[in-house]
Amino acid sequence: IIFQAYKTNKTSVKFELEYNKTFLTIATPITYDNKKYIVVLEKNISNTKVILDDPEYKKLENSCCNLHNILNKDVLTNIYNKRAINERLSKHLSKDSIPASIIMIDIDHFKRINDTYGHMIGDKVLVEFCNIISSCLKKDESFFGRFGGDEFMIILENVSLGTANKIANKIRKKVESHIFIYDNISLKLTCSLGGCVIDDANLEIKDFVKIADKNLYSA
Repeated sequence: IIFQAYKTNKTSVKFELEYNKTFLTIATPITYDNKKYIVVLEKNISNTKVILDDPEYKKLENSCCNLHNILNKDVLTNIYNKRAINERLSKHLSKDSIPASIIMIDIDHFKRINDTYGHMIGDKVLVEFCNIISSCLKKDESFFGRFGGDEFMIILENVSLGTANKIANKIRKKVESHIFIYDNISLKLTCSLGGCVIDDANLEIKDFVKIADKNLYSA
């Protein structure tokens, strides 16, 4: 909505639902010293009694939730999609939100599963794989999404690389020990992980992703 406000020169408003909380974001263009700036207000309105007591609030909440899921969730796995990941990463380039750690995850030789058992089994593996990872994460400090295909990303807020490494190893071991069972098919698989710390607001998102991706492929 920042770009929308800048482009249209009009105030933009967004409601967002996250972790059962409702947030209001307002982006307003102003001109100062012959230059255009965008002032952004973000507020947690979950406990705003006036809104919660409004009989129309539930309809608004449901509409916001549906729209949020359509725009930000992966259809198959129901975790966040690449669009949502990039939006969250951009937030962590502000000096108030660093450091944060990111972990890139890739299922080893996933193509073999699709080629051997078909894409329906492959899709079931992806869903169950995501459930395993989610069980290793704390919702209030992590953001988990599908970066593309069988590659995933975790963003850990205010988490050091040492802690991120422990979480990554926990995920690796849990996936390695899990048996994926579908009718008469039993599968075991492994995953590789690579990470880095977002610790410099002067760098771009692609720089951190490139480092994590390089570490992933080394793994």
